[in-house]
Amino acid sequence: MTLRSDSRLLIEQLAGRFRVKNPTLIRLNQEARKLLAGFPHVKLEHVPRERNKHADKLANLGVDEWLAGEGADWEPDPPPTRLFEADDPS
Repeated sequence: MTLRSDSRLLIEQLAGRFRVKNPTLIRLNQEARKLLAGFPHVKLEHVPRERNKHADKLANLGVDEWLAGEGADWEPDPPPTRLFEADDPS
């Protein structure tokens, strides 16, 4: 199976070469990697946006349709609580 994306960051994160820092994206990355592990062979391929305009347009259309319907009440996870607060300068 070949997974292509115009996001180099996504491809590198799925390959495990780049770290994922955002808590929501960490969860989604783990879920995606678990799904990819179900395939006998996975090839991750970055496709530059200039070579991927039609797919990019379709992806944006799909997100817009989802947000207008099923995903209308979707809200991102709140930011994580900080372990340490900045020192009070006063």
